[in-house]
Amino acid sequence: MKKSPYTGLALITQVGLNILLPILGCMLLGAWLDKKTGGSGLFLLLLTLLGIAAGVMNILRLGKKL
Repeated sequence: MKKSPYTGLALITQVGLNILLPILGCMLLGAWLDKKTGGSGLFLLLLTLLGIAAGVMNILRLGKKL
């Protein structure tokens, strides 16, 4: 069966969003927490690393589905 040309585009978009959204969400949360607590950037750093790990886990899960 012939695949649609949009299948590849959908996969690329899904990979990008699965990486980008957790990282950006965690960065925003970390920046907000630092602003609220008067922190030195520790929350931003820790939550950004957590977002990166979450993005990698999302891609690994997506890869297993393919």
